[in-house]
Parts: sequence; C-alpha cells; structure tokens
Amino acid sequence: MHSFKKILVPVDFSLNTEVAISKTLELIDEEDSEIHLLHVKKPGSLRKDMHYDCEKKLKQWKEAIEDYHPSISVLFSIDENTSIQAAVRQKAEEIDVDLIVIGQSSTHNWLPALKTVLPMRLVASTHIPVLTVKPGALRNKSKTVVVPVDGQLPEIKIQALERLCKKVRLNIHLITFVDDKNILPEVSASAV
Repeated sequence: MHSFKKILVPVDFSLNTEVAISKTLELIDEEDSEIHLLHVKKPGSLRKDMHYDCEKKLKQWKEAIEDYHPSISVLFSIDENTSIQAAVRQKAEEIDVDLIVIGQSSTHNWLPALKTVLPMRLVASTHIPVLTVKPGALRNKSKTVVVPVDGQLPEIKIQALERLCKKVRLNIHLITFVDDKNILPEVSASAV
C-alpha cells in the first residue's frame, strides 16, 4: 500500500485536535478514505451532559470535514478506558489503520510519563506508524520529519516515509541515540 486510506486521530478538543486533523487532511488520499476520530474518557469521569457535548463536537468535526472533502468518510467514537494509550492501541488494531496522527503539545519533555500517549510505545505495540504533530505545524506545511532509528531502518518506517513523501516534499532527518561510548542503549528511540 502506497497511500494513507485510513487514519486514526485521537481527539481531546484542544488545539492538539485541530493540528492533528489539519495534518491528517494534508496526508490522506481523497478517494474512498476514512478518518476515524477517537475521544477517550476515563470511566465515570464525564457526566451525561458532558458526554453529549463530546458527541456534539465530534459530529461537528465530522460534518465540517465531509462538507469540505466529500470523498472522505469520517467516523467517530467515544471510548471509556483508564488508559488513553490502551484505547488508542485497541481502536487502531480494531479498524486496521494505516497511520495514527497525534497532536501533542505537552511541556513535560523531561517527564514523558506525564504525556497521555507515548508514540514510541504505540508504534512498538501496534506496528502502525505514528505521526506526532505540534501546534506550530497548524499554519505551516510539513517540511521536516525526524526519524529516530537504531541499528537498522525497519520496513514499516520505510513504507511510512515513502507514503509521506508522495504527499509532501520533506526533509528527512534520521537520528540515533548513543551513550558516552558511542554504543546504542538497550532501549532506543526507534519509532516514527
């Protein structure tokens, strides 16, 4: 497969949602494609009226996207789970997506555990490419992709990069992390 026909976008109704959907629309093929919007709530955390508000917002996103891109089908769901990461993984596997796009603006770079979704772990558990976009990308075309690699470049990364390059002109930076003796650590950052 050389295109993105089915993309999953976890949404939290913040600027992250807008950024992720904007980048998804740049990447997805127009013909017979699907965007799956997923909102995850903690069990028992939302009152019934708040659930209704989430559903209403998801319907608005669906209608706006389908009005502007009539050949793209938008589906949405609200799932309950104690772990957003687990809910995204389950949904991605259930609907067999080509790509997961996550808007992420966490300022807790020194404490990654505070982020709700860890892209490296998501890629490792699903073997589905994950594209993380930051709020600064909202009004700008994608120009650069940073790809962490370890000893080899897995086929899944090569395929994801090929698909991205068919959609936009990119500068690709391959990076690796080594210790002070120039040796790859046992746990390396090797997710797209």
